[in-house]
Amino acid sequence: MVAMWRRLRGSRISARDLLELYAIGGPPIPIIGLAQAMDVEVYYRRGAPWDGMLSITPDESAARIFVKKEASETRQRFTVAHELAHLILHPGQNVYRDTSYLSYENQMERRRETEANRYAAELLMPDWMVEFAFDRMGLSPARLARLFNVSPEAMNYRLVELRIIPMY
Repeated sequence: MVAMWRRLRGSRISARDLLELYAIGGPPIPIIGLAQAMDVEVYYRRGAPWDGMLSITPDESAARIFVKKEASETRQRFTVAHELAHLILHPGQNVYRDTSYLSYENQMERRRETEANRYAAELLMPDWMVEFAFDRMGLSPARLARLFNVSPEAMNYRLVELRIIPMY
């Protein structure tokens, strides 16, 4: 049987379609469970010099995400989503190590990181879920962050991106 991540790799399936594929209809998105459902193993490493790393074995028999154990839960969740994004969007490489955005040397690397960040945000904070919770439930940005189990900074950025709140 072919691992699900191998079927999805390079497909550029949207975050929304991925959530629909796994029948995920409300927050918080079970990102670790989603990774596992895609046959991706998630490991936590103490003292890692990076936030996260995606590693695919040379024979493509396994995909593994390594996450910095000391990071906050919300950071770990975003990192897993970010690494899944690399897996889906960027099939040409077998290892991604995410550190500082500024450490990427060329425009192509920065573009891939921006794409992975955007996909991770769309996966953890789908527009339709955020809009519903903000408009219909009247939740504040802080309560939305707790509901979606993301950092307040990530939620504020997403709300600005969706033009729900103004940029300051």
